[in-house]
Amino acid sequence: MGRKSKLRKKEYKNPKKAIYIFTEGEKTEPEYFEALKTHANSKNKIIKIFPIGKQASELLKNARAKLKYDGTEENIDELWLISDKDDITDQAFKEFILKAERLKFKVGYSIPCFELWLILHFENYNKYSDQKAVQKHLSDLLKSKLGYQGNCKKIPRVFFKKHFLSEDQFLDEAVQRAKAFDSLNNPSTTMHEIIAAIMQNEND
Repeated sequence: MGRKSKLRKKEYKNPKKAIYIFTEGEKTEPEYFEALKTHANSKNKIIKIFPIGKQASELLKNARAKLKYDGTEENIDELWLISDKDDITDQAFKEFILKAERLKFKVGYSIPCFELWLILHFENYNKYSDQKAVQKHLSDLLKSKLGYQGNCKKIPRVFFKKHFLSEDQFLDEAVQRAKAFDSLNNPSTTMHEIIAAIMQNEND
C-alpha cells in the first residue's frame, strides 16, 4: 500500500521546475527578481520570491522556518538565499555558506552588497569597498547614465525592466563581469549562478 502511494505521488509530480528565492533585502532584491522572472518568461519554471529582511544565518533560519510552516520543502527543486556580506566577518560568512549548502540551499552572495551586482550591468567595479561606497557609486552611475534621482536601495520593478533587463546584453555582460571575480573576495558576487538557473532553457 505504501509503495502504491509513492508511485502515485511521483506520477502526479508537477513537471515544472520550482525555484524558491529568499532575499535579505525587502525592496531592491525582490523587485529585481520579479522583473527578471518576467524577462525570463519561462513556462517550465515556478519561481517564487520571498523578502525576508534578515541577513546570512538569520536569513537561513527564517527561510527554513517558512518552508517548514508551509510544508513545501520536499517539492522545491532549488532553494536560494540572496545575502550581502556587509560587515559580517570572513569566517562567519564562510560558515553561513557552508551551513546553507549542507541544508540544500544555494547562496547568491554579494560582497559587500547587492548593489555591486547592479553596477555590473553597466560597467566593471574592482575596488575594495564597503556597502556605503558601492551604493554611492551605483547612485552616481544611475544618475549620470539614466537620470535616476531615486534611492538606489528602493529601485522599482518597472525601472529594472526598462533599463537593466530591456536587452539581454546588459545581463550577459553582468554575468561575465561577475565570473571574473575571485570567490569571497571584496568585491565579488555569485549572482550569475542564480541568473543561470532562472534563465536556463529546460530543453537544453
